[in-house]
Amino acid sequence: MAALLDPTTPDYKRARRHHYKSAKNNRAEGLDADWTPFRAAEKKFKARFPPPDLSDVLDLALLDHVRSSEVERGGWKGRADAVQTREIDLLRATARMRKAFAVDGIPGELNSMN
Repeated sequence: MAALLDPTTPDYKRARRHHYKSAKNNRAEGLDADWTPFRAAEKKFKARFPPPDLSDVLDLALLDHVRSSEVERGGWKGRADAVQTREIDLLRATARMRKAFAVDGIPGELNSMN
């Protein structure tokens, strides 16, 4: 993952070439005309080049210290403090369900309009 952030590495250059080959200018004309805004955003994210900025993404796995090795192996991670959360109790918690969190308000335009 770190190699993709450094533009001087061969991994970065290979990813850039692949991105240019699969970019919009190489698609059939009008292919994306019927895409919803969600589909267009999904295609941009899935391109993985340039690597997406996940600094505003809430990553709940980071709040569970048991999952730290899983997070490191994954390579992609957001922030545990991107959104205000609070831990909540589970009535029927099993060993598999270690923790649960609640988000009191999701930041964005909908909340700012109220």
